Amino acid sequence: MQQLPYRSPPSLLARIIGGLVAVTTLIVGLTVGFALFLIILGLAAIAILAFYARLYWLRRRVERHAQRAGRASSGQAQRHQVIEGEYRVERERR
Repeated sequence: MQQLPYRSPPSLLARIIGGLVAVTTLIVGLTVGFALFLIILGLAAIAILAFYARLYWLRRRVERHAQRAGRASSGQAQRHQVIEGEYRVERERR
């Protein structure tokens, strides 16, 4: 096995620059991550608001339609009739 040549420890200046690069990279990464989180959170809030607005609009439309149908049937005879009857099972399956 071949040994690597001895390498001296990094100088003080190299360690300081390396630390600054590491801290800067960490701060930039956290900032970008937080910004992306806020963008996704905002998009989710917009989607939820759009969903509830659509739900509200549909519910209002159905209620309005039901009220119109109620007014139309109250002055007239009922359009729907129930037909009652009896039945008998002729043959059962086994």
